[in-house]
Amino acid sequence: MLTYAEFKRLDVYKTADVVEIFDENGVEIDDNIPEEELNAMDVTAYSVKGGWLTLEVAESIAEFE
Repeated sequence: MLTYAEFKRLDVYKTADVVEIFDENGVEIDDNIPEEELNAMDVTAYSVKGGWLTLEVAESIAEFE
């Protein structure tokens, strides 16, 4: 499993036109979470379709509200 910080170094991330990140409950993560916190989260799944990269991280967004 990779952290978000590690995942950002992969070509699949670097070549994506748009990146969307969702928590384990399917809630979209917005810019309210500090980058340092996001970087430490584990990426559990991803998909690429038409230049859109969608990531799922192991944590719940509710922990940060």
